[in-house]
Amino acid sequence: RARPFTGHRGTLLVATLRRIGAAVLVLIVFGGLLALQMDSWRERQQGATIQGRVHADLPNHGDELAPNLHHIWGSAVPGLFLNSPELSPFGRDLVKYASEGWPTICRLDSDNDGAKNGDELGDPCCEWVPGKVPTYRVWNLSHPGFAEPDHKFLLSEDKLEELSPASCDDIYKHSEDAKLLRRRQFESQYYMHHTMDTAATDSLRWLKYPCILGILLVLGHWAVNRGLLRDVFGVGPSCKDRCTSGSTGAFCKPESEGDLSWKSRLMIYVAAYYWTDGVAGLTHLTFDFCPQWYPIIGSVARGFQFHHFHPTAWVVVPFAVMLSHALPLLGLLSLALTIVPPGRRFRAFWSLTYVLCLVTVMTHRWVHVQPEENYWWFRLLQKSGLLMSHEHHMTHHDSLVTQFSNLSGVTDFMLDYVATNWLPPTEYQNWLMVCILYFAVPIALGAEPMYRDVKKVGVEEGHASEISWKVP
Repeated sequence: RARPFTGHRGTLLVATLRRIGAAVLVLIVFGGLLALQMDSWRERQQGATIQGRVHADLPNHGDELAPNLHHIWGSAVPGLFLNSPELSPFGRDLVKYASEGWPTICRLDSDNDGAKNGDELGDPCCEWVPGKVPTYRVWNLSHPGFAEPDHKFLLSEDKLEELSPASCDDIYKHSEDAKLLRRRQFESQYYMHHTMDTAATDSLRWLKYPCILGILLVLGHWAVNRGLLRDVFGVGPSCKDRCTSGSTGAFCKPESEGDLSWKSRLMIYVAAYYWTDGVAGLTHLTFDFCPQWYPIIGSVARGFQFHHFHPTAWVVVPFAVMLSHALPLLGLLSLALTIVPPGRRFRAFWSLTYVLCLVTVMTHRWVHVQPEENYWWFRLLQKSGLLMSHEHHMTHHDSLVTQFSNLSGVTDFMLDYVATNWLPPTEYQNWLMVCILYFAVPIALGAEPMYRDVKKVGVEEGHASEISWKVP
C-alpha cells in the first residue's frame, strides 16, 4: 500500500522552500568566497596585518625576514608582530634590523625570556635562508614577541637542550650522530604526553549538539524512508513511492528503480573513499594556516595549530570528545543536504563519507600512539594502505607543508604538487575557497531534480487511469 506523505499543494510548498533554501545557500557560498578574496587582497597591502590593523613600519613580507611565523601556535601572521596595536619587541627588532637580515635578528632575545629568537622559531644555529636552508625544526616553537604566560610553554635551558643539535659545527651537523639525535628529539615530541592537555576546553560544544541531531535526522530519514541501507549494503527496506490520496485519485512520485548493481555500489564506495581522503587533506591544510579570529572555523583552526605544538593532545582527551571534533563539519554538511537533497546514489555516497570522516579522526588519533601499543587490526589496515601509516603522518609533522591527509594519504600526491608548485599553503584564503568548492560541487551535481514525474491515479467508470505531469 502506498504511504501518504503530502498533497499536491504541500509538494509545491516543499519545492518552493527548497528553491529558496538553495538560493540562500548559493548566496552564502559566493558571499564567503568574495569575503575571502577581499581578505587576501587586504593582506597583500603594504603594512597590512592579518587582523586588519595597519602599521607603516611593518613589512608585509615577514616570512622572508624570519622563519616559521605561520607555524607558531596561538599567533597570526603578520599579526604576530603586534600587541594590540603596538609593535611587539620582536616586531620592533624586525623593523630595526631588517637590513641586516635573519642572522642578526636570530641572535636577539626580543622578549627577554631567556631564549633567543632563533631558539623560539626553530633555528638555534641561525642558519635559515628562505627557500634554501630549512630550520632545524618546525616543532615546539614558541612566540618570540612576548614571554610565555605562566611559564607553561617557556623554553627553559633543559628544554632547549632537547630541541637543539649538540653542536652547530658544520662537520657535526652532517654526521650520522646529528641525524640520529634529531630523529630521537622529533619522535620524543611526537609521542610525548602533556598532563595539561587533559583539561582542555571545548569551545564549540554548544554547536555540536544541534549538529549531531541534524546528522541523525538526515541519516535516519534516508535509512527509514529512502532505502539507504539497501543501497549501501544490499539489505534492508527499499525506497517506496511517496503518494497521497485525494477525492479525485492519488498523487504518486515514483522512487523505486530496483536494487543497485554491485558495480554501482563498488563505484560509490571507491568514490567516497577517495573524496574523503581529499577532504581530509584539504581541511587539514586550510586549518593549519587559517587565522584563529575567523568566526567559528577559527576555533577549529586553533585546535589544528595547537596539535603541532602538543601532538598527543589528540590522544589524551576522551575518545568521545576527540570524535566529536568532526561534528561541526558533518553538521553543516547535513544542513546543506537538507536544503539540497541528494539523489539516490549520492545519498549512499554522502552516508559513506560521514563514516569515513569519523574513521579519519580515529586514524589521526591512533597514529600518535606507539605502533606496538595499537590494535592489531589497525596495524593490518595500515600495512594494506587503507589507513595512514605512522611514517606518513610523521613526515607531515616534520615539514608542516606536505602530507596533509589523515585517512590514508592516497590523494596527497596531488595536494602536495599543487601546494609546492602553484598555491602555497600560506595562501589560506584561496585554499579555504578550494575547500568550500570541494563540498559545493558534488552537492550541486548530486542534487535531486527539482522537477519529477508525478502520476495522478484516478477512477473513471470502474477503470483505473493514470495521467503524468511534472511538478517542482
